[in-house]
This record gives sequence, C-alpha cells and structure tokens, in this order.
Amino acid sequence: MKKFYLTTLTACFCAIALNTSAQSSSQAFWSINGNSIQPDKFIGTINNQPLVFKANSIEGLRIMPNGNIGIGTTEPNSLLDINGNAIVRGSLFVNGNIELGEGASLIIKQGISLPELELSNFLKIGSNSLFLRSDNHIYTADESGPLYIQSIGEHNTILNLIGGNVGIGTDDTKGYKLAVAGVMVAEEIVIKYQADWPDYVFDNSYDLMSLSKLEDYINANKHLPNVPSAKKVEEEGVSIGEMNAILLKKIEELTLYIINQQKEIEELKKVVINY
Repeated sequence: MKKFYLTTLTACFCAIALNTSAQSSSQAFWSINGNSIQPDKFIGTINNQPLVFKANSIEGLRIMPNGNIGIGTTEPNSLLDINGNAIVRGSLFVNGNIELGEGASLIIKQGISLPELELSNFLKIGSNSLFLRSDNHIYTADESGPLYIQSIGEHNTILNLIGGNVGIGTDDTKGYKLAVAGVMVAEEIVIKYQADWPDYVFDNSYDLMSLSKLEDYINANKHLPNVPSAKKVEEEGVSIGEMNAILLKKIEELTLYIINQQKEIEELKKVVINY
C-alpha cells in the first residue's frame, strides 16, 4: 500500500511528493512541484473505466477510456462533448467544420458593439450551396437556378441571377427585368422613354386625320387610332411609358382639333356679322 509522505529527503519511493524543487527521480508517481525527469507514472485509470471528477458529489467532468471528454454528459461522443451552455470570452479558432444539429440555429447576439460574423473568404450554406462571399457577393452554385428570398410558406422574392430578372410574388418574370404579382405602391416613378416624345404632332408637316375619317375609324374599331384595343391590353398588358406617350399624342391632336374648330367658329362669326 502506498503512503503519503512529507519529507526533506532528496529522493524517495513514494506515490505523491511535495517538494520545493523539481523531482529528479522518475520513481515518484506525481510531484506537486514538477519533475525534471519524465516519470513513468500518471493520474488516471489502468482499466477500461472512465476517470471521473466530482464536486459536492456531483459529476463535473469525465474522461472516457477512448480519450473522449464529457462535461455534463456521461457518454461523450467526441473528443469534447458538452451537454449545456458554454461561454467563450476570448477568441475561438476552428480549423475544421462547424455543424449544427437538426432544428438548431446559429444565433449571434449583440454585445457591447454590433454583432459581427467575419468571413475570411466565403460561407457555404446547404448541399445546393449558397455562398456568402467576403467581397459583398451572394451567389449560388447552380449556374441556371434562381436565388429565392422567402418567408415560411409562399415565395416572396425571386432573383434570377442569370438574366438579372427579379420577381416579387412570382418565379415567372416572362423575360421582364422586374415582375410583381400583385399591387405595387410607390411615391414616384421616373420613366425614361426611349422613343420620340409626341411633340412632333405640333410640327407643320404632321398629317392630322380629319374628323370624318376619325369618326369612321372609331365606328369600325371601337377605339382611337394608335391606341391598343381592350383585347390587346388584356393579353399583353400596358407599357406605362408608351401609353403615356400615346395619351399625350391624343391630347395634342385634340388640341389641334379645338384650335381648328375655333378658327372655323371665328370665320362663321365674321360671316354672320357681315350678313
């Protein structure tokens, strides 16, 4: 049976040695002041049993025979298995992967300063690979697939990264740069119309249709010339820029009709006065 010694001897064959200098003998099992020679003894178990550390009869840590360390668990499944919360007040460096369990979340809370997730290069998410790149880029590994931004349920926003098209409430943009399936509200919309603005109506060379021909056209087509029919609008929609230009053209033509009629009225008034 080994015993515990407090001694001033320079050497001893003991289990635990308390000394003011490092032990020069490898015979001591454990020296509180260190060993200058590598001992052949250790603290632990020699059978297939874990080494358990307790405080107030409550287990705090155990080392399994396979080297796994468990804190808060009696069956650690990795080199370090913590069943509970862990606080790291300094930096945590991970050279491998960080995996979250099913249904788990990665939460970054705000502390003294704003929360920050720093990426040295890029962050890959999921098997279909959504990448967050450190140079302010978000992209997918699927070269032909869109990027969906949505809440739980129906799609909210779809970005077609290939054609640069954006769909809100729909994943079929019909080839348009922006497609909105629903009502859109804006305080101001600026449209840069690329075609000729209809100021040409007031040019002296403009051929204004006579009112009689205009009446015949309306009776035959049930809409004004150059104005899309109800059927076409229903099938193809209306271009805001083009439609505004058409309406302005009709207003300008109407203004010319009024001016011409006023001239005729003035001529008739002269005839009546001179009659």
